[in-house]
Amino acid sequence: MIYKTLNFATTFSTLLMFSLPAAASERGFYGGLTISQFEAEEQGISSSETGLGIIAGFTFNRYIDLEASVFDAGDHNDLGMKAEGVSLSVVGKYPINDDWQLFAEFGGVSLDLAIDESTTTVDTQGLETLSDGRDSSFFYGFGVKYNIGQWSLFGKNSQADTDADFNIFTLGATYRF
Repeated sequence: MIYKTLNFATTFSTLLMFSLPAAASERGFYGGLTISQFEAEEQGISSSETGLGIIAGFTFNRYIDLEASVFDAGDHNDLGMKAEGVSLSVVGKYPINDDWQLFAEFGGVSLDLAIDESTTTVDTQGLETLSDGRDSSFFYGFGVKYNIGQWSLFGKNSQADTDADFNIFTLGATYRF
């Protein structure tokens, strides 16, 4: 297990080192706002809510970003759940031209779940399937970004498998400093 971890860390560090000699104009911090549609599903019950978020990141070069976000996933009454969270991800980008980019991201998400005990879902044995507290998972997503000067507009779809399964569609705008 330790060898797999060291191998992953070495590979990631090497890729990061080769990405660092980017032009100064491509490197830097960015921040922005998002609006997302969170579709949650647990035990065959679905709920869809809108949430807002704040993102911040660092662009290493035209191919790699590191991004963090804080968000509200909404109040999912059908599931008896309210969620807020944070995420950290690596974003790989493929520039189509100077204005358009395709991207994929992979990272971790941590949700703070508040459960309404009177309406939460239960499994076939009568046990609650959602519980109060912190729930963490990996997530992945893909999307498209359009650059307008220092501004970028993007749309993406992400998947996270926490206590409830989330499918998240996000629209956002960022400003590069």
